[in-house]
Amino acid sequence: DRTVAVKVLTVELDEENRARFFREQRAMGRLTGHPNIVNILQVGATDSGRPFIVMPFHSQDSLDARIRRDGPLPLDQALRLGVKMAGAVESAHRLGILHRDVKPANILLTDYGEPELTDFGIAHITGGFETATGAVTGSPAYTAPEVLAGDSPSPAADVYGLGAVLFSALTGHAAFERRSGEQVVAQFLRITTQELPDLRDHGIPDDVSDTIARAMSRTLGQRPATAAAFGEELRRLELDHGFPVDEMALHTAPGATSEHPQPVPGRSRSASPSPRSAGRNLPLELTSFVGRRHELTETKNLLTGSRLVTLTGIGGVGKTRLAMRVAAGVQREYADGVRLVELSELRDEISLVDAIAAAVGVQDQSARPVRDVLSEFLITRELLVVLDNCEHMVEAVAELADPLLHTCPGLRILTTSREPLGIGGEAVLRVPPLGVPDPERTPSLRGLPKYDAVSLFAERAAAAVPGFALTEDNAAAVAGICHRLDGLPLPIELAAARLRAMSPEQILERLTDRYALLTRGSRGAPSRQQTLRLSVDWSFELCTAGEQ
Repeated sequence: DRTVAVKVLTVELDEENRARFFREQRAMGRLTGHPNIVNILQVGATDSGRPFIVMPFHSQDSLDARIRRDGPLPLDQALRLGVKMAGAVESAHRLGILHRDVKPANILLTDYGEPELTDFGIAHITGGFETATGAVTGSPAYTAPEVLAGDSPSPAADVYGLGAVLFSALTGHAAFERRSGEQVVAQFLRITTQELPDLRDHGIPDDVSDTIARAMSRTLGQRPATAAAFGEELRRLELDHGFPVDEMALHTAPGATSEHPQPVPGRSRSASPSPRSAGRNLPLELTSFVGRRHELTETKNLLTGSRLVTLTGIGGVGKTRLAMRVAAGVQREYADGVRLVELSELRDEISLVDAIAAAVGVQDQSARPVRDVLSEFLITRELLVVLDNCEHMVEAVAELADPLLHTCPGLRILTTSREPLGIGGEAVLRVPPLGVPDPERTPSLRGLPKYDAVSLFAERAAAAVPGFALTEDNAAAVAGICHRLDGLPLPIELAAARLRAMSPEQILERLTDRYALLTRGSRGAPSRQQTLRLSVDWSFELCTAGEQ
């Protein structure tokens, strides 16, 4: 048994907002288990038709109650809070969901002292306060100035909310707290016209003050480009001030990892991200890229001649990593940058459109279909959009990509899929396995590195077991492993990780049962890539009953 909280929406919702409520709350269910997001246990409607959500009961109340009771947080606790909330907001953004009301009252505290963000999107559908420009959702003291001025909410507005929460956590009150007897419109005017109070006046260090001030800047371009970027700035502050560096729990894309690179003390901080750096969300490469010279060149050439390029191939062959490397290499050729949209967690056309819109920076315009707003937004952009893992929703991707490419002249799309989209103008490159030695010939130690599969195994092996190197003693076993695994990067990397417990010869001997041996890869990889079995399961689920 457990105690839960049931939140019933008492306002009347039209059909669009009702559908949005259920869609967003169910989408949030995909983040169940995120350590800093309140789990949604159930979504439904009462007999009278009022939507409700069921979530765990938080006996420790909210951050707002904690601050009102005990006063401001110490600097280390405030930075820790900011890092964790940045991870929560970024994870939602990667699913195409805006919070729209980031504030201390929406940060609940668990019995173990962990902060959890709640009420994603609820302010949007339950209404807000009125200004001269119309209804504004959210709480004024934590709402971005551009939203108060009438613009639609955006990921940048949620970043402002994160900064406003930290201001409150460090001072004990909101930066633009409503004064006694003050009208809402007067408060709104202060937020949109007055300078942010200086945190230095509260004894907050200069670098911390500057970081929060940028997040709360009235100029969107001066804010961190993403919630994750803001979280990384806070992690660097933790390091610079001698505090333990906290992790951001992120909804990771292929090629990314839940492990963060260690911040570098004293790294220069740009007050305003460059347009090109702000126009990309590609994960940083944390391991070396091996081989694929021909495929890299061919993909870039195809993108020059075709506005839709699809990389196809079997699971584990390296389509995603190749797409990420190509996109990073050509991003300077696109005035509005490169944007990645990871599709493996999506299941329908609505979530697909929402995810692409969020990735490219479309502002929410609830009164209009998101698809129409997305098309208008992209008409004037020169942009490369990478759609990764399309195979489970090929038809939906094709039906969306075709009209976008016909109406948006500066748009190019690079997709990865186990099958082509099958629409006009599509250029397809089948990604082959990496080269492996001929099993009929005894490989020489000097000649082995020319095979990309062997080079990949050797590099990942050296990462798993420092000091590992190809030798006369292990050359034959390594060559055998690469051949036995058909030159596929995913199983080769999984096999290399097993060197922590086994020798190359033992691995080769046990590869008669590939699935039993290759049971654990990087925890940061997508679930379908963490083991060879899960990769096959993913393929199996894509088949029809007859194909299965």
